[in-house]
Formats: sequence, C-alpha cells, structure tokens
Amino acid sequence: MGRTHRRRKRKIRRKISSNLHSSPYFINLTQWMKKHGWSPTCTLCPVEFYDTGRGLRTERSIAKNEVIVSIPLELLITVSRVQSSDIGWLFSKYSGVNGAHFSSQQVLAAFLIWERHLGHHSVWEPYLNSLPLDYSTPLFCSSEELHLLPSVLLEPILVQKQKVIDTFSELESILSTQSWKCWHCNESLSSIIHFEEYLWAWSAVNTRSVYLDECVVSHSLSIQDKSCLALVPYLDMFNHSNDVDVQVGLSSDRNCYEIQTLTPFAKHTQVFIRYGYHSNLKLYTEYGFILPFSQHDFIPLLFEEILSSVKDVYPVRFNCSASKLNFLKVRNLTENLSCNSEGLSFNVKALIYLLMTSESKKYDLTRRIYSSDFTSEENVAICKVGKQLIKQKCSEFESVLNMMKQKKSNGCSRSFEVASDLILEYINLLKRAEKLDSKEF
Repeated sequence: MGRTHRRRKRKIRRKISSNLHSSPYFINLTQWMKKHGWSPTCTLCPVEFYDTGRGLRTERSIAKNEVIVSIPLELLITVSRVQSSDIGWLFSKYSGVNGAHFSSQQVLAAFLIWERHLGHHSVWEPYLNSLPLDYSTPLFCSSEELHLLPSVLLEPILVQKQKVIDTFSELESILSTQSWKCWHCNESLSSIIHFEEYLWAWSAVNTRSVYLDECVVSHSLSIQDKSCLALVPYLDMFNHSNDVDVQVGLSSDRNCYEIQTLTPFAKHTQVFIRYGYHSNLKLYTEYGFILPFSQHDFIPLLFEEILSSVKDVYPVRFNCSASKLNFLKVRNLTENLSCNSEGLSFNVKALIYLLMTSESKKYDLTRRIYSSDFTSEENVAICKVGKQLIKQKCSEFESVLNMMKQKKSNGCSRSFEVASDLILEYINLLKRAEKLDSKEF
C-alpha cells in the first residue's frame, strides 16, 4: 500500500482539507464493491488532506481493537485471480518452461495493464479509476535528476529501476512470440503491454499491495517469490503513520481481508494504518513519501567513509591491514553501518575503535567491542572521529541540496521534490546527532 506523495515539507501549504465523498470515482468504487458483498465496518470519508494527500477520515469515534475495514476476498486481485483471467493462459503456458519463473509483482502488473486497456469492458474499472495516474517514487525521476542524487539514494534506486527493466524485458520476450489479439480492439498484447504502462502498473502494485498466506491464493503458476501479493480495493486509501498499530489478516470465516486498529481515533480525524517499521529511504523508494522526525529513520554510511574519517583524525593510529580487514568482515562489522538522531550505530563505533587499535590481542578486542568496554580516552577518540564523519556527511548533503534547489527552480518531477525533502531531513538528523556529547554518542 502507499500514497502517491506526502506534502509535508512544502513551503506553501493548503490549510483546508477537501472532502472527496461525492467524487465520482469514490461513489463508483463503493457501489461496485457493495455489489460484490462489501459493506463498510465503520463510516469513513475520503478526504484530500493538506499534509498527507488523499486519505480516510472517520465520521465517528473508533475504539481500540475495532475492525476498520473488511474486504471480501472476491474483490482482491491475486496471482490466482490473474491465472483465471483473459491473460492467465499466457502465464500458464510459459510457467516453468525453460526455467521461466514469474514474480507475483510482474503478474499483477500485467493484469492491471490489460484490465485498464479494456476500459468500460473491464469488471475492475471502478477500482482502476481509483488508482493514481502517476507516482512520486524515484522511478519517475528523470536521468538528469538522478544524476544529482547522492549515492546513498542513488544506489537503491538504480537497483529497483533495473529490476523493473529486467522483469519487463522477460515479459516482452514472451509477448513478442505471441500472435494473440485483443478481443475488443484486435491489438496485439505486445502493443498493449509497453514499458510506460508497465512502469505505472509495477508502481501501483509496489505501493499498494499487501501480503496473503499462500493457502489463500493457491495457483499452479511458477512464481519465483513467495510473497503472495494482493491488491485490495479501498484499503489502499489509508495513509501510513508510525504512531499507530494494526493487526491484519483474514476474518474468522476466512472470507474477508481485515484490518483491526490497535489505536483509537477521535471523530473527524484521519484514520491511519502502519505499513511497517520503515526508514525514510525505504518509504521514499517504495512508496514515494517521507515522514519528518521519524524514529525509524537512519542514514546508511559507507565503510570507505569511516576509513577516511579515522585516517583524517588519527593518521598515526590508523590500522587497516589485511588481517584486520578479515577480522572485521568475519564479524560483519563492515556491514549495517549507519547514523540516526541518537548517534552512530554499534557497528560504526566498533569499527572506529578497531581501526585505531593494534591487533595484538584479538580475543580482548572482541570482548571489549561487544561489551562496549572502552576507556574514557577511547570514548573521546571514537566521538571525535564520529563528529568528523557526521560533519563531512552533513557538508556533502548540504552541497547536494544546493544543486537540487537549483534544479527545482527550473522545474522538476514530484519524485525529485520528495528526494530533496529527504536530503533536508538527513541534514537535520545529522545535526541532531552532532549535538550529542561523548557519552551519548
């Protein structure tokens, strides 16, 4: 699930939320859902909120442990649903052939494209019309915009982008061998399922899908992942918050997908759910928004950046021999390096300490880092390197942000605007961490 974007950092904000209850897409969606057995569990109204975009507001108080939404399984789009559809034969025919294994995201994306192509002929039209026309995930940044991003953002974005390209290429190679024509317009599948449509559909699945048990979505396709993704109409209008908790799963009769809130909501307030415990980088790359001052946020750091900081501050004490490097890698101390608002992660502090220490007593070193048994002098040294590391990282992000501001002044994508917000959030996080004293650090 996900939102197209969050307008939390705009300099100019609309302070008035607008009611979407009478919008045609919402009326058509709920009427269609009711025909298929859905009934609302509580009175929710779609609203365009000034700070979070489209979301759902409750018209009455909601108590803790109350079911806020219950969607019949008949309305879920799953791999098994696709297999029984007009294009299900395509995946059945090539499933497992020459080692072919589709991803559930690939299958659901192709289905969305096909059904959107059918227009009024699709039974899923009311749901498709409720989906955004575009997204603010980094996949929609231009090449010029991507070139301005720091490596901490760019690397996961490029991995995700390549995944989209690869899965489309796999699909395209199969479609190119087919002569089958659409029954209502006589177009070939290869002309219907093109990359621009696939990018939209892949993003829709990526930002809005939920996970189901395999037994609920049984099928005979060779799916490479066991994620059992499903698209759930109406459910994807809930926004995410770190301040709420929910329980999700099937109803007692196993006929509906339900969300039970563990957080009460007052009348006329927005109802949130939690997508997971995600950092802002994860929220941006997967959903296209960020949350300021998130307690789950952190900034990934590179091993090379830490090496450079230790070498700059303590060039004489710096020690990174081949045996020392092996010692670090065996204990996974070159991975999961990060900084949050409370300071450096355990691995970063351990790494700084070890890079300034002789390797004569490795057993003692292991004991000391895992018990954090550092002397006052060692703590001061770790803090000094840490502050240098944070200062350099902050300077890097400030330089990047200045270039991004220049680009924004000449026009940019919404995806790039969110990236700019994220860099500013990182700068603020680093400044909070920099203020910590040596004991807290």
